[in-house]
Amino acid sequence: MSILGINKFNNKWLDLSAIFAVVVATILALSLVLGIYYLGWLQPLELVAYDQMVRLRPTLMADPRLVVIGITEEDIQAFNRWPLSDEVIARLLEKLLQYQPKVIGLDLYRDIRYEPGHEQLRQQFKTSDNIIAINSLGYSEAKGTPAPPNIPPEQVGFNDLLLDPDNVIRRNLMFANTSDTTLYSFSLRLALHYLLAQNITPANNPQNPNVIQWGKAEFFPLSHDSGGYQTIDDQGYQILLNYRSANDGAKLISLTKFLYGTLPKNAIKDKIVLIGTVAPSGKDLFVTPFSPAEEKALKMPGVLVHAQMVSQILDAVLGERPLFIFWSSWGELLWICSWGLIGATLSWSSRNAWIITLGNPGLITVLCGLSFFLFLHQRWVPTTTPALAFLFTSATVIGYRAFQAQRQQQIVMRLLGQNTSPEVANALWNSRDRLLADGKLPGEKLIATILFSDIKNFSTVSEQMPPKP
Repeated sequence: MSILGINKFNNKWLDLSAIFAVVVATILALSLVLGIYYLGWLQPLELVAYDQMVRLRPTLMADPRLVVIGITEEDIQAFNRWPLSDEVIARLLEKLLQYQPKVIGLDLYRDIRYEPGHEQLRQQFKTSDNIIAINSLGYSEAKGTPAPPNIPPEQVGFNDLLLDPDNVIRRNLMFANTSDTTLYSFSLRLALHYLLAQNITPANNPQNPNVIQWGKAEFFPLSHDSGGYQTIDDQGYQILLNYRSANDGAKLISLTKFLYGTLPKNAIKDKIVLIGTVAPSGKDLFVTPFSPAEEKALKMPGVLVHAQMVSQILDAVLGERPLFIFWSSWGELLWICSWGLIGATLSWSSRNAWIITLGNPGLITVLCGLSFFLFLHQRWVPTTTPALAFLFTSATVIGYRAFQAQRQQQIVMRLLGQNTSPEVANALWNSRDRLLADGKLPGEKLIATILFSDIKNFSTVSEQMPPKP
């Protein structure tokens, strides 16, 4: 038995050439996956996984600190024009100010006159320091849109939204730098004004100026390889946008309902009010991570996207909802390689096809579950890349073992075939694991028919015959 135990140990664990081949194959498979990942070719799959996790997690109720005055298709038809006149916007602002909101964000371009009422609107901007207007940074092919004239710079924020390569909004650009100044986003201006009233001001971290300490939060800028990203433009100061829900980020009131209706005083008092279009004809609609699961409203109005951004900043600063944290490049590399090694180890150590067949989907499920668990705790780590690393290394080792087994079978069958029938050779090969373990073939119970016969004088004749013909 000791000799058989040594043989088993030698065959399974001291086959250094086989182990070396498996290690090399695993390294090559991991290198291929990592190379594709760092080239950014797996980024679309990572973003699909991110969107799925956003949709699966629990949604939050509408932020009670925010109200959106939405301009609907019915509102446009009621006033019979678009854009709405300055007089309508001035009346809206005048009524809103009576409710004493903390800050008003006007997500409508007012860089040119829309008579009648331009002078009336200009006076509103001049006398109210809690109205935030917008401008647009533009892009390389087009100039931006300026803010309303004669409005202080501290009451202006850009409303440009960042689109990922698949045209989905997953990021919030908080700052944009030019050659001579730093520009603030629309959502950041609104959050700043709201929090300054509570004496909560941001400051740069003394050890790292790129880190902003603001209330109970530390803001770290998004980089081109944060989470599942690899190829995004990380200019400016960006954070990952953490949506509250698909639709209910803030309470929505139509323009005509507010202008011609009556609301309780506390419906607006001390809140952040955003004004913008939610009508499809306004063409201010954007794809979000929720869009693939929506049957009707596939896109979210820009003003509601800004409301989601404001809500996220307030939640982070007040300690209600932390910002996303990302692992370092080395941490992500270790995460991906670990799953690749798990796949290789499972395929190498198990000869049972059922274990591999059931084990691979089971471990992929564990991987997805761990990624989602981390996501629920505001950590976004690669998901599809380690899954592919697991499958690639597992398939590589399985392929190598199949090739190795085929070669061994050919050699054994050729050797056994010289002294045994093909049936016996096949039986020995199929029972090789038991033979190596116990030193004998497993017993088999069969029903057999045996014929005994004798030939007259055969023994006498055979005794006179030579051993060889």
